[in-house]
Amino acid sequence: MTRTSQILEFRNVSLGEASTTEFAEPGDEYGIFLITRDGLAVEDLDALDPITVRIVAPSDENATPVFKHLLNRKIEASATMVREFDKPIGNITVD
Repeated sequence: MTRTSQILEFRNVSLGEASTTEFAEPGDEYGIFLITRDGLAVEDLDALDPITVRIVAPSDENATPVFKHLLNRKIEASATMVREFDKPIGNITVD
Protein backbone atom coordinates (compact mmCIF):
# COMPACT_ATOMS: atom_id res chain seq x y z
CA MET A 1 0.00 0.00 0.00
CA THR A 2 2.85 2.37 0.77
CA ARG A 3 4.28 2.11 -2.75
CA THR A 4 0.85 2.79 -4.28
CA SER A 5 0.50 5.90 -2.11
CA GLN A 6 3.97 7.10 -3.14
CA ILE A 7 3.18 6.72 -6.84
CA LEU A 8 -0.12 8.60 -6.50
CA GLU A 9 1.57 11.38 -4.53
CA PHE A 10 4.42 11.63 -7.07
CA ARG A 11 1.89 11.97 -9.89
CA ASN A 12 -0.24 14.48 -7.93
CA VAL A 13 -3.31 12.24 -8.03
CA SER A 14 -6.01 13.22 -5.56
CA LEU A 15 -8.54 10.66 -4.37
CA GLY A 16 -10.79 13.35 -2.93
CA GLU A 17 -11.85 12.41 0.59
CA ALA A 18 -10.66 8.79 0.17
CA SER A 19 -7.67 7.52 2.10
CA THR A 20 -4.39 6.83 0.37
CA THR A 21 -3.10 4.73 3.26
CA GLU A 22 -5.91 2.16 3.55
CA PHE A 23 -7.77 0.12 0.98
CA ALA A 24 -11.28 1.34 0.17
CA GLU A 25 -14.28 -0.73 1.15
CA PRO A 26 -16.68 -2.20 -1.45
CA GLY A 27 -19.28 0.43 -2.20
CA ASP A 28 -16.94 3.40 -1.70
CA GLU A 29 -17.04 5.83 -4.60
CA TYR A 30 -13.32 6.68 -4.72
CA GLY A 31 -10.14 5.10 -3.39
CA ILE A 32 -7.70 2.25 -3.82
CA PHE A 33 -9.47 -1.09 -4.06
CA LEU A 34 -7.91 -4.54 -3.58
CA ILE A 35 -9.78 -7.19 -5.56
CA THR A 36 -9.05 -10.86 -4.93
CA ARG A 37 -10.68 -14.19 -5.69
CA ASP A 38 -13.84 -14.53 -3.60
CA GLY A 39 -12.79 -11.49 -1.55
CA LEU A 40 -10.13 -13.52 0.25
CA ALA A 41 -7.22 -11.93 2.09
CA VAL A 42 -3.98 -12.05 0.09
CA GLU A 43 -2.50 -14.48 2.62
CA ASP A 44 -5.35 -16.93 1.96
CA LEU A 45 -4.93 -16.98 -1.81
CA ASP A 46 -3.28 -19.85 -3.64
CA ALA A 47 -0.15 -19.38 -5.70
CA LEU A 48 -0.92 -17.82 -9.10
CA ASP A 49 -4.35 -16.50 -8.02
CA PRO A 50 -4.99 -13.06 -9.57
CA ILE A 51 -4.82 -9.91 -7.45
CA THR A 52 -6.10 -6.62 -8.84
CA VAL A 53 -5.39 -3.14 -7.49
CA ARG A 54 -7.96 -0.65 -8.83
CA ILE A 55 -7.75 3.11 -8.28
CA VAL A 56 -10.80 5.33 -8.76
CA ALA A 57 -10.32 9.11 -8.50
CA PRO A 58 -12.59 12.09 -9.16
CA SER A 59 -11.77 13.89 -12.40
CA ASP A 60 -12.64 17.31 -10.96
CA GLU A 61 -9.56 17.36 -8.73
CA ASN A 62 -7.23 15.73 -11.25
CA ALA A 63 -8.01 17.33 -14.62
CA THR A 64 -5.60 19.89 -16.04
CA PRO A 65 -7.08 22.96 -17.75
CA VAL A 66 -6.71 21.28 -21.15
CA PHE A 67 -8.97 18.42 -20.02
CA LYS A 68 -11.69 20.39 -18.19
CA HIS A 69 -14.26 18.70 -20.46
CA LEU A 70 -13.67 15.59 -18.33
CA LEU A 71 -15.21 17.12 -15.20
CA ASN A 72 -17.77 15.22 -13.14
CA ARG A 73 -16.43 11.82 -14.17
CA LYS A 74 -14.46 9.04 -12.56
CA ILE A 75 -10.91 8.25 -13.60
CA GLU A 76 -10.12 4.57 -13.17
CA ALA A 77 -6.98 2.51 -13.58
CA SER A 78 -6.14 -1.02 -12.56
CA ALA A 79 -3.29 -3.49 -12.57
CA THR A 80 -3.60 -7.25 -12.20
CA MET A 81 -0.84 -9.54 -11.05
CA VAL A 82 -0.69 -13.04 -9.62
CA ARG A 83 0.22 -14.18 -6.15
CA GLU A 84 3.70 -15.61 -6.02
CA PHE A 85 4.47 -19.07 -4.77
CA ASP A 86 4.36 -19.55 -1.02
CA LYS A 87 7.68 -21.36 -0.95
CA PRO A 88 10.70 -20.83 -3.17
CA ILE A 89 11.15 -23.46 -5.82
CA GLY A 90 14.50 -25.16 -5.44
CA ASN A 91 16.52 -27.80 -7.23
CA ILE A 92 15.27 -26.93 -10.69
CA THR A 93 17.62 -27.74 -13.53
CA VAL A 94 17.20 -26.48 -17.04
CA ASP A 95 18.85 -28.41 -19.86
